[in-house]
Amino acid sequence: MIFKNWNIVSDKIALNQNEIHVWLCNLIVDKKLIPALSKNLSSEELKKANNFHFEKDKNSYIASHYFLRTILSKYYKIKPGQIIFECNKYGKPFVVNKIATPLQFNLSHSGDFCLIGITLNDRIGVDIEKNKEDFSSMEIAEKYFSKNEYEQLLSLRKDDRNKAFYYCWTRKEAYIKAEGKGLSIPLDSFDVTILETKPKLTRIENKNDLSNWHLYNIPINEKYFAAVALFGKEKEIKRYYLNN
Repeated sequence: MIFKNWNIVSDKIALNQNEIHVWLCNLIVDKKLIPALSKNLSSEELKKANNFHFEKDKNSYIASHYFLRTILSKYYKIKPGQIIFECNKYGKPFVVNKIATPLQFNLSHSGDFCLIGITLNDRIGVDIEKNKEDFSSMEIAEKYFSKNEYEQLLSLRKDDRNKAFYYCWTRKEAYIKAEGKGLSIPLDSFDVTILETKPKLTRIENKNDLSNWHLYNIPINEKYFAAVALFGKEKEIKRYYLNN
């Protein structure tokens, strides 16, 4: 399935300083291909994949990490299996190959898709979430969001709250992932806007200057919500679909 307004790139690609490249990948792949995809992953990645209880989750992990390697290889101009990852103490990966291109990247997956964000130099975080109809969104918001965000959600019509929750949730997750500090950042220690238009960070605890933080909506379809967070100068979003 190819989404409207997502470009297909089959070979190498150039990334400019003022761009963010966002890649969407379908994680539904033929089970027969999983062994071939696995050969490109490191022993550490395969170990994590084997920790999943359900085969679907294991295969999604393998596919998403293969796609990450495949996409990075288009920029680094090396084979996917040659890319070497390490993680910071919070688990955020980075490339350690001695390559001049200073790429920053982030990966998120949910349901049948993964989202990968890539830019030069600046910290980036991405998040994608599948809309779950049986999800207790307001209970989650009351427990984990800031008081201001929760009150804003309550002020909306009930029919509008679910979408607003996912706009808020993906923006918060993208920000945390851009910071690269994982769950050490409480979800209620910062505020984001909750409506579709003008995504923005409006408060970060103990920080006064938010001018370098930028949030972006990434429209996919009615079942998925996604966001990108960037620390640096505002950049142009370009969307790509990996035709697997």
